[in-house]
Amino acid sequence: MELSGRPVVPGSGAGRLRVGGALEAPIRRLDREEAPVRYAPTLLPPAPGAEPLGVRALVLEEPPGPGVPRPPVPTVAGIPRDLLEEGDRVRVDGTRGVVEVPDVPLAQVVTCFLERGDGKILLLRRSGAVSTFRGKWAAVSGYVETDPPLEQAYTEIREELGLPKDRLALCTIGNLVYARGEGRAFAVHPFHFRAVDPPIRIDREHVEYRWVPPSGIADLDTVPKLREAWERVAVDSRDRRGTPAAPRKR
Repeated sequence: MELSGRPVVPGSGAGRLRVGGALEAPIRRLDREEAPVRYAPTLLPPAPGAEPLGVRALVLEEPPGPGVPRPPVPTVAGIPRDLLEEGDRVRVDGTRGVVEVPDVPLAQVVTCFLERGDGKILLLRRSGAVSTFRGKWAAVSGYVETDPPLEQAYTEIREELGLPKDRLALCTIGNLVYARGEGRAFAVHPFHFRAVDPPIRIDREHVEYRWVPPSGIADLDTVPKLREAWERVAVDSRDRRGTPAAPRKR
């Protein structure tokens, strides 16, 4: 897995990740093999009498604030906390703003939200026949194989629900959502379709389905980042609280 962030301090460093609270400067670079890479939400000015922290590199959620000196170690900011775990083997490239996690594979997947006329969206509970997130609720989903993501989305809806492409109206293609779980990471391509009272026929990958208002996503045990994926495509729909959106000017 390769994560793109914001370059803060150039250079490179590698090691096992340690996840902790906000870091206080001063910081010094250690080149010993066992020296860690540290992750923190942000950097803070040094406390009086603070001992310098020794690391090989830093990964931050937020870049150093005004008045906080840049650390003297390779540093990348803008990396979400939930994509990294304690003990990950990481390589930090502060020049390019990239963090590599070589032991965690990244899979490209589609997540397809289908909305019917009353504004409810279709969610399905995954069966024991799937390889990941068994028993979790999800939208129509699948791995991106040889087709572009949009064509894969149509393929998954046809295979999992029995709905052909001509029964669907594409509303929104959302920006990527990154998620992690069960030993791998996922680059999720979200899509939003509308269909008028579509007949649903689920396949072996699911054990049940429900039509729920968008607000109902929070009430179910879902695959990681399902709510966020919906929010990426909800702009052309009834809004994220499940109430009618205001008409858009044309």
